[in-house]
Amino acid sequence: MASNKSRGSGVTTPTQPPAPSNPPQNQIPIQPLQQDQVVPTPQQAQNSNAGNFSDHDDADYHDLYNGRGYFQRQVFGIDSEIARQNYLASNPEAVQWGGDGVHSLSQNMNWEMMNHLPMSPTHRATMDGLNDALHNLGYNLNLQRYDHDDFVNGLLQQAGVKGANYMNMTESQLKGALVGHGYSEERFLSTSYNDFKNATDPSTFTSRAVRIEYRAKASTQAFMPGDGPGGRLGEIIIGPNTPSRIVDVRLSPVMNARTKGTQSYNRRQITLVVEIG
Repeated sequence: MASNKSRGSGVTTPTQPPAPSNPPQNQIPIQPLQQDQVVPTPQQAQNSNAGNFSDHDDADYHDLYNGRGYFQRQVFGIDSEIARQNYLASNPEAVQWGGDGVHSLSQNMNWEMMNHLPMSPTHRATMDGLNDALHNLGYNLNLQRYDHDDFVNGLLQQAGVKGANYMNMTESQLKGALVGHGYSEERFLSTSYNDFKNATDPSTFTSRAVRIEYRAKASTQAFMPGDGPGGRLGEIIIGPNTPSRIVDVRLSPVMNARTKGTQSYNRRQITLVVEIG
């Protein structure tokens, strides 16, 4: 698991990296590939994936049910397979390897991407390998992600709301500010196709202040990394800089979400419906 436990929002640049929150609660092996899923070159993998995953789907947005079958249809080049394993690793990345000793490799890599920071050779190779692993999503899918309130407040600032704090706004005001707003994120975006239902503790994610419901087009560039030490999260990774547009906003009438890094349920969960791809 990677960017669902992130160092920061993809749309703002905090002056100090926030402390990590909600570390993985279970440690399972990285899901292995079948022998025929690994090929020598990125081009061979891309050619195979282009045949397996179409850029068009006649169906409306729907849920993906056969995640295991989807995972097994993917093909990875050797470098992408190494990058996939790096991405799923959840242990803190050692300083001598370009990490900060606190966050995982994928968190540190995404942080550098978001903030245009120099990258270690390992981070650069992982980023390149993940980019090579991207393919058409293949279906018009519903995906979910959860984030903290700095994410939506950053979007409000982008949309021109001064002193943005979603908790001080009505649902109508939030719709007026955000519906139609387009944005992108300079990182690999971690989403779930099954709303984290198989996670050890789904509330680690679902109790956050911001719920994002993605309507992802079949042409969206993405891949499924499989299970890893972070848990069985139904994870699908969306490629960096994917065009995104907010099409609806809902605000809970009750305090049903927690403040970042706490168990204090003093936030109303805001739901953003976002079309991507």
